[in-house]
Amino acid sequence: PEEIFPIQQQTLPKPKGVSKKRFSINLLRFRLAEKKYNNLIWSGIKRKMMFFRQENKHKLQNGIKAKIQLSIDETGKVIWKKLTNPSISRVFNRRILDSVNLLRLPPPMDILVQEPPYVVTIVIEP
Repeated sequence: PEEIFPIQQQTLPKPKGVSKKRFSINLLRFRLAEKKYNNLIWSGIKRKMMFFRQENKHKLQNGIKAKIQLSIDETGKVIWKKLTNPSISRVFNRRILDSVNLLRLPPPMDILVQEPPYVVTIVIEP
């Protein structure tokens, strides 16, 4: 019997320069390196944003969040940043951009910058 609604398999986006085999060891290494480095980036931003809620509680509205995209070169320097989804708070947006400017990151693992720069998108909520 034919299925009326064929089952769609979800696939993860494949990083450039990494084998296209779904369960390849290189893909696993890439995903682990990506997770580790993204946590490092998030920790750096979070540290700079730590007191934002306390300092601005009278200005904050519920549910504000922003999405930022970063490009990071082989040395760990943020070479490009863009608020792809800015929040409704200009103060919050400015604090995010300032915290990114102060980020001091180690160089990304080699597997992440096979085709530089390393690009990551992060969602930030106070």
